[in-house]
Amino acid sequence: MNDTRFPIKLRDAQADLLRRMPCRETPWAEWVDFHRYNARMFAAIAETDPAHKWEALACHGIQLRCVERLTKRPEWKEDYQVTPNDGESSHGEVL
Repeated sequence: MNDTRFPIKLRDAQADLLRRMPCRETPWAEWVDFHRYNARMFAAIAETDPAHKWEALACHGIQLRCVERLTKRPEWKEDYQVTPNDGESSHGEVL
């Protein structure tokens, strides 16, 4: 997940998600990182693609539920406060 910028449009974000999707044998920690990145990306898309704001927010929620399922702990909206197209993950990688 080395992308330095999020896509601007929802359709581009969905294509990006599919391009970055790990294989089934990938360790769960990488899947958690994948879903957390996606949650940040879709939250940013809700700001940059107003015509698809609600769809992007729904995708954001789906990604949060995926993280919760993998980690067995709730994810909070405050954990995903980013400025569209810039930010830093909790691991120090640029998003």
